[in-house]
Amino acid sequence: LKTKLMKRVLLLLVMAAIAGGMCGYTLCKRRTKLMYQFMDAIGDTYLRIVRINYVTGVSRFIKDNDQLADKIYAKTEWNVFRDKLGEKVHPEDLEMFKNYTSLGNMRRVAQKVSGTDVCMYRRMHGGEYKWIRALLVPVLEKGYEDCVVLCARDVEEAAKAEEFRKARMLESLQQAREAEAEKADFLKNSV
Repeated sequence: LKTKLMKRVLLLLVMAAIAGGMCGYTLCKRRTKLMYQFMDAIGDTYLRIVRINYVTGVSRFIKDNDQLADKIYAKTEWNVFRDKLGEKVHPEDLEMFKNYTSLGNMRRVAQKVSGTDVCMYRRMHGGEYKWIRALLVPVLEKGYEDCVVLCARDVEEAAKAEEFRKARMLESLQQAREAEAEKADFLKNSV
């Protein structure tokens, strides 16, 4: 395992598997404790984590760095929040963002066999647009079958690195083409 985070997550998964054999109250307490440990392990990785019921449209924010949600854990009408957040989304990405965060798409994701979906969009933050990667995951816990969890993280640095890598590859390709053309000219003129 490469990172401390991966080790912690693996440990939590093993603990969850062990806890699966326990019963009733003890199991509930252990799972709750594991959930909090898991949140501690990944919490800083995500800007926003929210559970959304795609049938009722009610959401509960588990984490919100931007504090666009009025109160963490308070019930919020998802479409109202989504419209508020949409005001910060880049105009070129707005339609994709609205489709991705629609309750209908959440239902589709929850009913898929693989059960996850990813979207990348730009959102205004600190006076500039930054790349955000959002992940929708169905909730499998009994009593929450009509819910998904949306996790959003800032991937601006990774996006910039990818753009730099692509630019370098295009530059190298162009240099290779120029070298090939010079070689062909040289061979044509030397014969």
